[in-house]
Amino acid sequence: MKRLRFTGRRKTLALRLGILLGALFAFAIPGAPAHAMALGQWQLTGSMATGHINWYNTGFAQLPDGRVLAISGSSGSGALNPAAEIYNPGTGQWTSAGTLTDARYAFGAPSVLPDGDVLVAGGHDVNVVDYATAELYDPATNRWTLTGSLNTARRYPVQAELTNGEVLVATGSLGPPTCTRYLNSAELYNPATGHWTYTGSTLVPRESATAIRLADGRVLLAGGYNGGGGACTDTDPVDTEIYDPATGQWSFAGNLPHGWLGGTMVLLHDGRVLMVDGNQTGSGPIAEAVIFDPATDQWSEAATPNLPRSGATATVLPDGKVLVSQGGQLQSEIYDPATDTWSLDATTLDENSGGHTFLLPGGNVLLAGGGDSSGPATTAELYFPASSDGDLAIAAHPGITANATGSSGAILSYSPPAVTDPDDATAPAPDCSPASGSLFPVGDTTVTCTATDPDDSNSPVKTSFAVTVKGAAAQLADLHQAVQGVGPGTSLVDKITQAQAYLAAGDSKDAISTLSAFINQVTAQTGKSIPPSQASQLITAARQIQAVLGSLTPGTWPGTTGPAAAAQYYGYLYPNAPVCPPSGGSQCKADRWNFYQGQCTSWVAYRLNQLNGIAFSNSFGGNGTWGDAMNWGAHAQSLRIAMNGTPTVGSVAWWPDSSAHVGGHVAYVEQVNSPTSIVISEMNYDDDNGFRVSTITSSSANWPADFIHIHDR
Repeated sequence: MKRLRFTGRRKTLALRLGILLGALFAFAIPGAPAHAMALGQWQLTGSMATGHINWYNTGFAQLPDGRVLAISGSSGSGALNPAAEIYNPGTGQWTSAGTLTDARYAFGAPSVLPDGDVLVAGGHDVNVVDYATAELYDPATNRWTLTGSLNTARRYPVQAELTNGEVLVATGSLGPPTCTRYLNSAELYNPATGHWTYTGSTLVPRESATAIRLADGRVLLAGGYNGGGGACTDTDPVDTEIYDPATGQWSFAGNLPHGWLGGTMVLLHDGRVLMVDGNQTGSGPIAEAVIFDPATDQWSEAATPNLPRSGATATVLPDGKVLVSQGGQLQSEIYDPATDTWSLDATTLDENSGGHTFLLPGGNVLLAGGGDSSGPATTAELYFPASSDGDLAIAAHPGITANATGSSGAILSYSPPAVTDPDDATAPAPDCSPASGSLFPVGDTTVTCTATDPDDSNSPVKTSFAVTVKGAAAQLADLHQAVQGVGPGTSLVDKITQAQAYLAAGDSKDAISTLSAFINQVTAQTGKSIPPSQASQLITAARQIQAVLGSLTPGTWPGTTGPAAAAQYYGYLYPNAPVCPPSGGSQCKADRWNFYQGQCTSWVAYRLNQLNGIAFSNSFGGNGTWGDAMNWGAHAQSLRIAMNGTPTVGSVAWWPDSSAHVGGHVAYVEQVNSPTSIVISEMNYDDDNGFRVSTITSSSANWPADFIHIHDR
């Protein structure tokens, strides 16, 4: 097979894509083996807005929360698409994920950094001019920004995340189609500085290779080609190499049985690596698989797949088996490492090559990207593995990392893990503890989910995942990294460094004060040395840290600015809460505690959950509901909850129905200055969703009638 290669500086992308797609589908095998009983099932899911074809398995990345990011690539007609899209497994839909600064093709496999950002580097533009630039995608802001550029521009490199958080980019090619265009240089990206530095060079220059990080942290490099033969004919190197981050050097890792281009590699559960399918120069696609054993640094032949493929994709399933699909074939296959056997599986709905598969949190597999002879594909599919024994099963759940929004942690919601029960039409819902919507303290909390069905012999089944809530120290560390190179000189960095020192010494008061000075300086530089959008992010982060340290932000935000301010400063979950009139109506929306969003009762329920460590809701305590604010006093008494004239931190300030407070009113006691002076936070004080944090005294007309002590702090 004549593969797509760069043969001229002015060669167009349209021609190159035509060669790629035509070649990949010219060898569909007419005499494929007989169809075996399908073990799984493919179904269409939401389609992408545009195509994202790239060179084999690049152009997509999976975020820590399970979502899948589609990045740039060709959208057809010889054009490159700078847009990105993101797939949400919970909704089955793709949404916009911003636009890259440089539309690019032939970059390395994107890397997910420790902070959740996604790094892409290198590749080339629509005229096959090589890129040195690199960009970062921030899922929190849904935006792309340039970061430090590679020292050497390169197309078709390999890219892999290291265990220390750095990213390795190696090999590739640069410049006109000469025999010297292939690269053996390698670079490391440091997320803390945004800079690249050279590391040890590979033993063999090559492009379009495949790389994977091993369980021990080393990186395995195999396949590709380097045109090293006579008269610069294409050569697929048999040499494989391993990069050791501890030494920064590459070493020989044995030979493949022959040259190998376009194969895909996956890390098996036992630490070995499966490399499957691909093609050879002059002989087209292959049906072959090999295994690399890191214990011996040697390759060995595995059982032969049923179908030859090139441009295939592979994913390890929860049971350790490997799903292989695409590569010019509609039918997928399953490899079982335990028995070293292949079996034909379900048929995909669209014969794509060069796409990508990702294991989703629920145990299903997403297939997206690639293309066929008609051009880049926009369709996406889901693969549903079949249960091998009909037993009850619960899928793994990804971990969750979030920032604390107060001194007690953060209220977090999560989707439960998927449960399958082939014996029943409806699978049982899992019971998770702590439940979604609970207050999670700073640090690590293990959530355990259990599914039970008495009809299944293996019941109950369980899965666990970690929820990590970052406290003030961790958030300060993130902010310290975010302000590197921002603003004039190092003054912003110095302020965050000083705040870290105060916090380490146990001096929260001065840490809060230093953060206030930081906010003032960022505000002064907004629109000057700091773009407004970036300034807003920095100020919000600093204010959230102040809230975690116990700082209050006094102020009054009338009308519909109230919920947004409550969300910005205190993490309130409903920044766009609609105004709900006293008479109610269809515009009123319930919150998770079964009060109306934007109402005084909703705010107090949020604060009680967030800071007091109780799962308060409208039905808390039983015996009916709390209802409107004017009913809270009588309901507290019916539940024998203490209510008196003494304010305490975390108690509920209560006003009965009156001309000043139609329907009654409740507020949260944030601070007690003295028995006659307190700081309260309250929502809907103006009957228009207004929010304020203020000091009131017993001599004022607004002093509460009573304080309800549901669960004081």
